[in-house]
Amino acid sequence: MSCHSQRSIQTHCPICLNIITKAIQLPCSHVLCDKCISTLKKLEHKDYILLELTGDNDSLDLTSCCPMCRYEFPLSEARHNPEYDEKIRATIGEEAFAQEVEEMRQEQTELEQHNVLVVGNVYKKIATDSRNSNKWTFFVKMLNANVEDYVKRVDILLHPTFRPSRISRTRAPFKIVRLGWGTFTIVCTVYFHREWHQRDLSIG
Repeated sequence: MSCHSQRSIQTHCPICLNIITKAIQLPCSHVLCDKCISTLKKLEHKDYILLELTGDNDSLDLTSCCPMCRYEFPLSEARHNPEYDEKIRATIGEEAFAQEVEEMRQEQTELEQHNVLVVGNVYKKIATDSRNSNKWTFFVKMLNANVEDYVKRVDILLHPTFRPSRISRTRAPFKIVRLGWGTFTIVCTVYFHREWHQRDLSIG
């Protein structure tokens, strides 16, 4: 099935799995909740905070990729779809909708009391004569705290075809940017400062 069509109403965000209270429809027709779109923008573009402060969503020519199908699109084309909101309510019923919204609000309140570590990557297709047309950024960030206050070092292991294939980052930003032609699994280890008594985190 093409990502440009949908057979049924999607009531929950495919990223956070929460009920969609404000549907943001992408040009590829995938639908995400507004909170996940906002997080995506902040993670991919350090300058997006300027857009939030000014309220001018078209002031910067920023692009992103759909996290579901990797379709590249201008962020300005990620639009709120009020009609989709109404269809979600009609699909699950007002009582069930209100109950899920309340549960989500309680979870969000608890989440805001904790610092959240985010390990991920963003991808962009670039125009080039080389076969290395995939530009990706791997990152380790904190959503609501200074990452250097918690993270001491991040070790990253890439595919052996990369030189070097082992990278260590000892200060923020804890990220790497590379060009490639295929897919592979990144292995990373996050080392925390001793005062947090947190075990090292290995992913991959």
